[in-house]
Amino acid sequence: MTEALGRTAGPCSLGEQMQKRSFLIGRMTNRLTIFVGLVLVPWFGCGGELTSTAPGAVPLGVIQDRKLNEISGVTASRRTPGVLWMHNDGLQARFFAVQTNGQRLATFALRADVDDLEDMASGPGPLPDDNYLYLGDIGDNKGIRRIVRVLRFLEPALNKGPAGSRAEFVDSFETLQLRYPDGPHDAEALIVDPLSGDLFIVTKERKRARVFRAAQQAWSRPGPVQLELVAELKVDDVSGGDISADGNRVLLRREGKAWLWKRRPEESISSTLLKSHEKVPVIGPPNEANGEAIAFATDDSGYFTVGEGRRERIFFYPLPIE
Repeated sequence: MTEALGRTAGPCSLGEQMQKRSFLIGRMTNRLTIFVGLVLVPWFGCGGELTSTAPGAVPLGVIQDRKLNEISGVTASRRTPGVLWMHNDGLQARFFAVQTNGQRLATFALRADVDDLEDMASGPGPLPDDNYLYLGDIGDNKGIRRIVRVLRFLEPALNKGPAGSRAEFVDSFETLQLRYPDGPHDAEALIVDPLSGDLFIVTKERKRARVFRAAQQAWSRPGPVQLELVAELKVDDVSGGDISADGNRVLLRREGKAWLWKRRPEESISSTLLKSHEKVPVIGPPNEANGEAIAFATDDSGYFTVGEGRRERIFFYPLPIE
């Protein structure tokens, strides 16, 4: 199937359509059934006209919360099915749990100073059986920051009650201070290797992107840790990225383009990124203006995107099962 179908107004409300999609995503564990559910839910229980959105794109929920007005980073929860973690661009160390139907479930905050929060990721940490979230305070539009930061903490548990207006605080977190070997860089993409625990920052530049690595062991070192340049890519203006939960695929994106790399067993992320890539779709403007956020589904069945601005739509793109 080369084109996903969405549904316009009909006897079934938009909210009901989103609830059906979210229910399926949250309940299904089989990759094929997730794909079928995402594509076919609009055909059941609702009338109305069918309309294509973009090649491969399945529209999900519309984000209702006004606080989510400049989404820059997203990662899929590995603890709560059907939930995406998101954060806004900027100066607040705050992030949100959002269902795939667009409903905010919770708001969390860290008592930390940040300069320009740009991306987030999921990955391993000190406790081997738990999942951690990483917040990348890595933006630097003016190219003046000598030190950037990544914050790491256990993925929070979610209460089943309705979302409150106040943020819950994450009391325990680690801060990794990082510096580039050749001076400041603007960057908006943070990815974490689920196999090694290494983190990678991808710069936002015209005509190229540079990939810098901090090994997992860097978290135990005192003071700012120097990043290592491990790759230079022929992609540009990179604004977000992710690595699949099994470590087998890597995604990077800019506003209207995205690129996918496939990783072989025992291959490093840097070696993977130096190979050829394939282009994969994102919505882009005007329906996803200034789109920066991209994240794999936890089972690698596809990926999610969302743009900046108010009332942005969450999109899902199925990937071939391998």
